[in-house]
Amino acid sequence: MSVLSPEGAIGVYDLKNRLSAVLEEVLSGTEVTVTRHGRPIARISPVTAPRPEDRAAAIAAIHALGDRVRRGPTEKSARELIDEGRRS
Repeated sequence: MSVLSPEGAIGVYDLKNRLSAVLEEVLSGTEVTVTRHGRPIARISPVTAPRPEDRAAAIAAIHALGDRVRRGPTEKSARELIDEGRRS
């Protein structure tokens, strides 16, 4: 038996009192809308694991960004800049 309305919503007060039951529904894949005085204020949804292809695309994008970004106004390494800053 669901603690949610037919639209998949629950009020803040009921959520506080039935959190464990609501989280069980979320674990089963249901997205829950939290309401206050009948107005939606938040959404609780199941966490999905990233797909391997999404992870690979993100890594490729980071590498591409690194290739486009310049080192800056100097060719010194970060270590050289840190050491130089300590001497001054």
